[in-house]
Amino acid sequence: MARSRTKKPFDLEGLSPTDLRFKTLPAEGYNGYLDFMLMSCHNPELSQDDGCNGFAVWSRMPKIIEENKNIRFAIMAGDQIYADRIVDAVRKEKDERKRQELYLGVYRDFWSDLNYRRILCECLL
Repeated sequence: MARSRTKKPFDLEGLSPTDLRFKTLPAEGYNGYLDFMLMSCHNPELSQDDGCNGFAVWSRMPKIIEENKNIRFAIMAGDQIYADRIVDAVRKEKDERKRQELYLGVYRDFWSDLNYRRILCECLL
């Protein structure tokens, strides 16, 4: 396999190298239990006045994880992206690439929050 010869560092867009980690299961196990987080239906546009642009719950998660060292993964069981605000524009747009760009914009809006990305880096394998 060819190795990359680029010397340019990857832009972490606000994350630090210490944010880029994951946890594996310990060899000795968990004495019969394993903790995880279950998340469902996050639409930050519904709670923009929470002091974190709708992402307050994500800003509190590092403390929750710190207090429970056995959390090893998260299940995102509900909608994590809401495209309701672009539905009409997508339906009217004839160009497939422009429709894709509309959806990509929604993904960028939702997934660009630094607190959100930190949790995804830490908990999702």
